[in-house]
Order: sequence, then C-alpha cells, then structure tokens
Amino acid sequence: TNKSFSALHQNIKSIVANFEFFHQLLADMNYSLSIIGLSETKIRQRKDQILYIDITGYQFVTTNTL
Repeated sequence: TNKSFSALHQNIKSIVANFEFFHQLLADMNYSLSIIGLSETKIRQRKDQILYIDITGYQFVTTNTL
C-alpha cells in the first residue's frame, strides 16, 4: 500500500462565516488530506458553533487562545 502524508493549512478568518466556502474548496480538491489545520477560526466556547463544524472523515480539535 502507498501511504502518504498530506496537510493543508488555511487562515480561515472565522470558520463559522467561511465554512461553506472552505467545505466546497475541500470538495473541489477531491483529495484526502491527513491533516487540516485552521487558524484564526474565531470559535467561541458556544457549543452551537462547535457543532456546526463537521467535515466527514476528520475529527475536530480546538485550542482557544486568550
């Protein structure tokens, strides 16, 4: 088997506001990434914002900054 590592980083400038655009970008790429990194997500501790983020095949992990 050919196992390769691939990563994508995006400065998203608010994941809630730009999620549909980003999700479409992933669909258009038609490529399975090992890791997706997002910065400047502007996620607050509200659970509705966190539940909104769902990308099939990936686990969402977040670290909040001050």
